[in-house]
Amino acid sequence: MGNLFSWLQNAFWSTEMEIAILGLQNAGKSSFVHILQTGEFDDDLLPTIGFRLQKAKNSGVDIKIWDLGGQSQFRQGMWSRYSRDVDAVVYVIDVSDPETLDLAFEELFRVLGYQELSGIPLLLLFNKMDALPGSIEQKNETVNTILEQFKFDDIKEREKGWLAISCKELFNVDKALAWLIEQSKKKSD
Repeated sequence: MGNLFSWLQNAFWSTEMEIAILGLQNAGKSSFVHILQTGEFDDDLLPTIGFRLQKAKNSGVDIKIWDLGGQSQFRQGMWSRYSRDVDAVVYVIDVSDPETLDLAFEELFRVLGYQELSGIPLLLLFNKMDALPGSIEQKNETVNTILEQFKFDDIKEREKGWLAISCKELFNVDKALAWLIEQSKKKSD
């Protein structure tokens, strides 16, 4: 009986959500979207120029995804235009490229300042953890240091979370999806 109810729930009452994927170029945004769609990593993806509207069905959830290009000419108006009214904003940071961290957080805080994005939940993904040396504990300590340096705790008036992930190794991608689904459920309650 439980399996029948689960099937009926997925068939007739599937959850829907809409998310925007932001981050600097080459952070792994399109890889994250591809994994949501297929469950697999593809090393040969082309970067998003401008934006792509993607769709995925994962864990019984229909996901509408705004994959927004990270090049400087697209960050100003496009990010806020396509991120309003979404269930969550996912911001991807390439943790293997310390040279871009300052700019990545500068852009993140600029986007969070847009009035039309006020209150939208934020999931910060530190991608490419596989490229960092050391154990997972050492890698998590690196992320904690970055969070402190850029005052992630100062972000208020919205649900927020973060995860260290590796799109290449599919590490914690399932946890990112679970966080997003939970935010979508909260919005519909």
